[in-house]
Amino acid sequence: MAKKIVFFDDHTMVRQGLSSWFASQPDFSVEGSAGMVEEAICLIDSLSKSFGNEKIIVVTDLSFSNEEKSGYDILDYIQKNAPNMLPVVYSSFYGGGYITMACEKGAQAFVSKNSGEEQLLKAVEYILAGKTFIQGDLVNDMLSVRDMYRILTKKELELLEYLAENLSKEDIAEKMNISLRTVENYLSRIYDKTYTKNTIELLERMGRRFV
Repeated sequence: MAKKIVFFDDHTMVRQGLSSWFASQPDFSVEGSAGMVEEAICLIDSLSKSFGNEKIIVVTDLSFSNEEKSGYDILDYIQKNAPNMLPVVYSSFYGGGYITMACEKGAQAFVSKNSGEEQLLKAVEYILAGKTFIQGDLVNDMLSVRDMYRILTKKELELLEYLAENLSKEDIAEKMNISLRTVENYLSRIYDKTYTKNTIELLERMGRRFV
């Protein structure tokens, strides 16, 4: 039986290139592609209706330009609604924070776009065999960020979530029912724990910012 695969990426050339390359591989059947998050979710629903519980590999980017949503939303949707889908993240955002977030949202493999199709094929074969796959040279940074998440307190993690929503310090203070001074103290501690100097660095380090 052919291995079914789809591609979600906002760059047409990437989608076309991957579709063409995998279509040329033995035993692969390309079932579609999408360049926007909502379009991707519609395709997931359609394929689930067509193929039931049959496994389908989903290769998705994390960043979708000109959209508020991201590949994280695709991973969330798959995790909640399409357990037959096997998500592989293929992205130019491959710092430890992005890998950690993607894995928490159900990604079973992670490959950087700096790698070629052969590495992506290897990741696909791993997850079809019931294994997970993280590109080898990305593992150490992922583990480093996971350690950072473990040492953040619940309040610090809550503040990080609000920062990721682009809330101001004043809005965060109101949401958390604390003073602006306390917000700034929390931020200072978070910067120290994550070895970052400002909010932009922090969100990038923890996988929460796409630019």
